[in-house]
Amino acid sequence: MYANDSFFTLSLPGQSGLLLLSTFLTIIIFIGFWKLTKRSNVFFKLGLFVSILWLFVWLSPQIYYSYYLFLFDDLKFKNITKHPPTAAYIVSLMTFSNRVDFSNHGKGLLGWGLIFLSLVRTSRKRCAEGQLGGNAVIYPCKNVAKPD
Repeated sequence: MYANDSFFTLSLPGQSGLLLLSTFLTIIIFIGFWKLTKRSNVFFKLGLFVSILWLFVWLSPQIYYSYYLFLFDDLKFKNITKHPPTAAYIVSLMTFSNRVDFSNHGKGLLGWGLIFLSLVRTSRKRCAEGQLGGNAVIYPCKNVAKPD
């Protein structure tokens, strides 16, 4: 499935660095999203999710190209960001119907992770308000006895 992915053209240290960079960016995005949506409703969270994913899809190629500048001596610094992505392109990433490679699938997973965080925070807030009781699906309520 990923046999022809450009990831495999990198050396082992290059692959490791790329994985570390991707992990770091994902953690930063998740923490930022988590903190920004602490007391927000689900509509704000979903709007922020769309905005963050759209910005990431649009601007992250420049971040990754900057990493490649460290790996390859013959690359020259240039701006590689193009036009902003369309809604159809974002949907194709989220449905994994775009080109099969780690980059596109990673962007889709990032989007689904942000949706999950949107729902987790909503569920915990409702739980704290007593709307879900002890049967919260994602996180059980604190200070509520678990059923046996």
